Amino acid sequence: MKTLGFWKGFRNKSFPSIFDENLTKRTTRVDDRIMNYLKNGIWLTKLRTIFFCPITEATIDTTVYTDGEWLWSSEYIFYLGKYDIEIPEAFIKYLVKKNFKIPTEKELEEELLDTLEDLATEYTSQNSDSFI
Repeated sequence: MKTLGFWKGFRNKSFPSIFDENLTKRTTRVDDRIMNYLKNGIWLTKLRTIFFCPITEATIDTTVYTDGEWLWSSEYIFYLGKYDIEIPEAFIKYLVKKNFKIPTEKELEEELLDTLEDLATEYTSQNSDSFI
């Protein structure tokens, strides 16, 4: 499973800090097609924990989405819209190849969705000592 933007703030100590990502290095323009794709992903899980942005202290929803090949969080969407974090070139090429069309749940097998939900829970269940 390919992932986007899972940092320590996503509750897993093994992830890098968001500050390890250069917040001003984006070379690709984020257009509405990319944001719409991410916002309309297939919902996998929602955490009951409230997350605060370590930069602005804004409250951020914690929902994990997928399209069957990539896994991302509403926190990633927040940071992508607010800061100049880089978008992986492989993800952009993937979106272009798919013509920015998100699959429906019916298009993904139920077994795959169950596996992805378990993976999303695993990614977000390990508490971190630090959110940054």
